[in-house]
Amino acid sequence: PSVVIIGAQKCGSTALAGHLARHPAVSFGRVKEMHFFDKNDSQCPGPLPYLLKFPPRDDAAVTVEATPFYIAAPDACPRLATQLGRRALLVFLVREPVSRAYSE
Repeated sequence: PSVVIIGAQKCGSTALAGHLARHPAVSFGRVKEMHFFDKNDSQCPGPLPYLLKFPPRDDAAVTVEATPFYIAAPDACPRLATQLGRRALLVFLVREPVSRAYSE
């Protein structure tokens, strides 16, 4: 993906994904939350099945994955940095914790 959306619960990741999905040059994977980078090595079949969940780069200028849980997974951000490097834009969404707690 060229963009990965990460964030806390109730911080607007679904709304952001919905707005981005309306743009003709933006394409998401088959599911919004893929949970690829928060799995341990024994649960992960490798990068090819993950990449096949996205359309070919020729078909979409921007490919997006939105898995908010990456913010809470201890190994997710290092894996994102190692496997995607500077090729992907990481968008972190946060929310003031007291109002987030009340919204849940």
